[in-house]
This record gives sequence, structure tokens and C-alpha cells, in this order.
Amino acid sequence: MGAKTATCAENWERKVTVNVFWIPSFRVNLGKDEHNLALHFNPRFNACDDTNTIICNSRQEGTWGTEQRETNFPFLPGSRVRPQIQSMVCIKFEWNFFVVRLPDGHYLNFPNRTETTKIDYVQVIGDFVIRTFAFE
Repeated sequence: MGAKTATCAENWERKVTVNVFWIPSFRVNLGKDEHNLALHFNPRFNACDDTNTIICNSRQEGTWGTEQRETNFPFLPGSRVRPQIQSMVCIKFEWNFFVVRLPDGHYLNFPNRTETTKIDYVQVIGDFVIRTFAFE
């Protein structure tokens, strides 16, 4: 998938429901543009020397910040034997931080390091199916 751009209110929630197949990782990027990301959310099944790890990060003027790693990994890959497994991720922008609700109900907090006040850029990348994508 390519980049999707949207202008939205300053306090919003993104709900993304995906049917996840066996993939190395997928990414959700939110920010000003591709070089200025307030949130880079990247669950990795088996990619970049990480296994079942969620990476959160920010990017300012093309430079990545320090990764925040989460080992609680509620995503399950689908297979040809089992039906597709649906995972819902909700991301809420709370001015100075993001709250990410994972499919198992666990929450991650990630600071708004870029001090952005609105999200102009939304990018979702990976080999999966998005069932819904809603702005609230």
C-alpha cells in the first residue's frame, strides 16, 4: 500500500482493523510527512532481527529517534489451514502522547516527541487486509 494523507482535528482516534497473514511486519506511520513522524508503529513477527516485538519510534527531519520496544505481542499470523485472524488496533492522539490499544486490550503509551499538534500524514504499509479505517 502507498501513503495515504489526511487532515484531521487535533484530537482524534484511528481505528484500524486488519486481517493479519504471515508477514515479517507491518507499519502505521502518523505525522507531518514521511520525514517527520510523530508515531511509527511497527509490529514485527520476524523482521530486522526481531521476533514478536512491537517497535514504536518517531522521526524528525529524516532522523529516527530511540526505539521503544514492547514484547507483549498479541498479533497472530494466519495460515492456509486456519481462517484469517482479525486484529484491531486503536491509536489515540492525546496531545503530548499516543495511546495504542492492542487486540488483547493491552495499552502502549508513546510520547509525542515531535510536539506536533495535528496529524497531516497517515501511512499504512504491509501485506495485510484493512477491514476498516475510521477517523473519530
